Amino acid sequence: MIVTLLALLVSAAMSTILSDSGCHCALLKNINTTPGAGTTPLGCSVKPDWNGTLTQWCLTDESPGQGPCGGAIAGFGVVDTCGNAGFSSVNITPSGTLYTGQNLTVTWATTNILPDELYKISYKGSTIATNVTAGSAVARLMTAGTNMSVVVNTLSSPAITRNSSSLLTVLQSGLTGATLTYNGTSIVGTTQPLDDRVIRISWGGVGDAVSGNTTVTVKSNGGFGGTKIVGSPVWTLGNSTFYTLPRTFVPSGGGGGGGTSYLAAITLLSPSGITYTFNSPTFSLSTAPSQTPTPSPSRTPQTPSFTSSISLTTSITPTQTPSQTQTPTPSLSFGATASNTGTTTPTISLTGSITLSQSLTSVSQTPAASIDYVGMAAAAAAAATDKSAAILGGSIGGIVALLVLGFGSYKVYQRYKYRQRRLRGLQATSRRLAQSRAIEEYAAVVGLNPAVYEFTRPRTLRAQTQLQRQQGRVRK
Repeated sequence: MIVTLLALLVSAAMSTILSDSGCHCALLKNINTTPGAGTTPLGCSVKPDWNGTLTQWCLTDESPGQGPCGGAIAGFGVVDTCGNAGFSSVNITPSGTLYTGQNLTVTWATTNILPDELYKISYKGSTIATNVTAGSAVARLMTAGTNMSVVVNTLSSPAITRNSSSLLTVLQSGLTGATLTYNGTSIVGTTQPLDDRVIRISWGGVGDAVSGNTTVTVKSNGGFGGTKIVGSPVWTLGNSTFYTLPRTFVPSGGGGGGGTSYLAAITLLSPSGITYTFNSPTFSLSTAPSQTPTPSPSRTPQTPSFTSSISLTTSITPTQTPSQTQTPTPSLSFGATASNTGTTTPTISLTGSITLSQSLTSVSQTPAASIDYVGMAAAAAAAATDKSAAILGGSIGGIVALLVLGFGSYKVYQRYKYRQRRLRGLQATSRRLAQSRAIEEYAAVVGLNPAVYEFTRPRTLRAQTQLQRQQGRVRK
């Protein structure tokens, strides 16, 4: 039982390095795995051999089921040469000049090393990868240097190593060249008032620090009581940002004399996960003058005023049309007298005009610390509404007046026409009565019955002539 467990333990620690005879180099030194080893170190490495020369050899693993392998040498144990175990090539990409924080790909090829061997990659004494397998690895460059080789080692036998065929130059990544400007002019070494002005902070970067998530903070350059921060950090993905120097901040020392210098602290987190920091040149801050209300210039607003006038002119002009009519005039001479009867037609002329004028009245306004623009707008709107209502009311009133005056004029004309008709009727009645009286008088003179005369009075010209002759004889 114990032997079986020991065999399992030994087999689990079996080396992945093979000797030139195909034996496993021993990883565990004891009486069972390395009998008679003495002081010989483990692993495949270059060391004095049993012939007194420096050669690459190792103690072979003599665990149950593995040996015997190699040869037993007194004072050395069971050994075998392992000069063929190692790397046939080590390559790096990219080659040339790189920057810290960037990645490097390393590939290699081996002989007499089993696939499950683990490796370490380093340059300039700094390990950049370990416990890697499968003949390739990606490592991140961490140390700056020039003309350096990349070294690959096996973990089970560190002496089995190989340098890259190409040399490597690594430069330091970082932030560089921070500038502070206001309106395009540098503020380095100046004193800037805290009046909410916006400054521009720019910076550069090389290598891994060319881009990333950046935090910019303006703070004091040391000083007792800790760092005082202006505003809040600004986050950006670019290489430039704007920063407001707030009026509410009180610089160190109070008052406004400045004194303590300030700078922009830039912190960038690169895509590789490495953080870079940089401080800009310094400048000073001072408290800005207090803000006082600035009186607005005197203005004379023009307030529109409206004046409306309505004028109406009504005229009635009678138009007379003369006509000739023969009206018998009662007389004993029975003669006919011509008379003129006029027909009068009145003409109504109705003329109306509406005049709307607008004038601008200047209202003087004195300077004020603040202007109630909302109140002014409301007052102007109310005034405009009142003016509009007045204009509309005046216009409607004018139209109503026109209608009332026109209706009154029409009624006057109607009364005038009625009176004319009544007068003409009275005149006709009067003429008929006069004619009746003349007939009665004429009949009485000639001794005729008026009714008979009325029935038999002459209708023709001859009858009229005869009647006139008779009348003449009567007069004689």
